[in-house]
Amino acid sequence: MAWPFSKALRIKGKLDRAEVDRLINQLDFQSQCHERLLPSSRRQKRCPYRVPAISMVLTQNGQDATLIVSGRNLSTNGLGFLLAGPVPEGTACRVRLVDAQGQEEDVDAVVAHCRAAKGDLHSVGVKFTRSIDLERFTPKSR
Repeated sequence: MAWPFSKALRIKGKLDRAEVDRLINQLDFQSQCHERLLPSSRRQKRCPYRVPAISMVLTQNGQDATLIVSGRNLSTNGLGFLLAGPVPEGTACRVRLVDAQGQEEDVDAVVAHCRAAKGDLHSVGVKFTRSIDLERFTPKSR
């Protein structure tokens, strides 16, 4: 079976940065409303991680596809982002995170969920195979 992504998918060209930010704000607001109404099963706090271009390599059936995704939020155990197209749950991936000092770290993960957000944009969550130090990747409070 051929990899479903024949080329890298990018948010850029689909929506401008302001539209992406509005969509992420809308998704975050909906998530906050949902969590207030229903008890959350989340064990880890999510922090904003609005990195506009995160490199991600998805692997399926021995084939790799490198994508650029737009970050939404980050926790010690996973990453939420927007992607121009669906990706199957359970797909293995490697995410390149950038910390507050600009240092890169590759983290292996698995797609936990993929939901339609707007048009062909999807809100995707991946679960890391190991925990990360969240403080390293989020701005320090002053």
